[in-house]
Amino acid sequence: MLPIAGRAEVRAYLRGLFVAYPGRLAGVLTLHLVAAAAGLAAPRCSARWSSALPPAPRRGRSTGSPWPSPVS
Repeated sequence: MLPIAGRAEVRAYLRGLFVAYPGRLAGVLTLHLVAAAAGLAAPRCSARWSSALPPAPRRGRSTGSPWPSPVS
């Protein structure tokens, strides 16, 4: 069976981390927030950018596939 820490032990450990490394934890949290914001902004920006581009030339048969038709 794996050892599982109680709530008090986890809080004490986290408190110790915050006291020992406040700058590093703030940096990690900041990077995490920036990554989350980028993940939310990317679909909106890519949709805006792709709508500004001209349509791509269609290849293949009428299926609209970007890949060439297989040789029959």
